[in-house]
Amino acid sequence: RGVGGSTDIVQKEMYTFIDKDGSSLTLRPEGTACVARSVLENGLYAGAMPIKLYYLSNFFRRERPQAGRSREFWQFGAELYGSSGAEADATIILLANSVFKRLGLRNIELKINSIGCPECRPVFRAALRKHFESRKKELCDTCLGR
Repeated sequence: RGVGGSTDIVQKEMYTFIDKDGSSLTLRPEGTACVARSVLENGLYAGAMPIKLYYLSNFFRRERPQAGRSREFWQFGAELYGSSGAEADATIILLANSVFKRLGLRNIELKINSIGCPECRPVFRAALRKHFESRKKELCDTCLGR
């Protein structure tokens, strides 16, 4: 999931404000972009691969308050660079499972989603577009723009 200009995080959920000096400030909405920037700025991609990194930090989203959700939240994340495919996915899934076990969490349910491989993704996208074609009136402006 990215944080490009057309994502919900950027369009609806970022805390951006002007400080006393007139500078625009934005509070971090998630951790992946911060880690990716660090990998690039520090040249970590030029070293031995794969690179396995994690973070635990507070983040902020301008969401409508809901029971059990705060605008400030803590998130643990793991990133793996320089490897792809099922092995990389399995590494991250096993890490998550290990963390859950060490925390004493039980009855954890893993749900895996996929947008398909590069060959089948166009077929999936076409079917999805066809599905929503007759429902355009139900979509918000943001979704229509995507």
